[in-house]
Amino acid sequence: MSQLTPKEVSHLKYGFSRIEAIRSIKIQPEQKSVLWQSIFTECLIHLRDIDEKAKKHGFALAEDADILKKNGINTIRDLIKFGRDAFCHIHIPNNAFSSDGNAFSMNVFIGKKDFKWNESDYSSDYTDDVALFIGEQRIYFYRHLINYYVKMRKFMESLYQELNPDV
Repeated sequence: MSQLTPKEVSHLKYGFSRIEAIRSIKIQPEQKSVLWQSIFTECLIHLRDIDEKAKKHGFALAEDADILKKNGINTIRDLIKFGRDAFCHIHIPNNAFSSDGNAFSMNVFIGKKDFKWNESDYSSDYTDDVALFIGEQRIYFYRHLINYYVKMRKFMESLYQELNPDV
């Protein structure tokens, strides 16, 4: 395992600060889709960057609860990459859910909710979470993204505190 560079530490601290800023805002239910899509977008971008650094330095967490294991997505790491790519490259197939290219994408469900569209069922199973659907894939804000972030941050902070005590 290589030592974190000052540039990596700086990028990590910035990503951590942005996600912490998002976690600190109190979102009201009537502030639905537009704000939540922005929150998911920024979190996925920063988490993908942090995760690449974490992976390089040996972080491995194979969590897979509530993940639709399909098309190469098996863990939260895969789901973060899939979601980030979908937001940053709208033209890619991540946003489609059927062979004819129909899209059910960037839809936000706040709390527990069921929805049927084109003979497909979508559900958010938790009253205390927010789900984002990208094609067939569902990403929970708290159960997936924030839970993974907390564990990954703890790991990365231990590295830069241990290896770079002056940082």
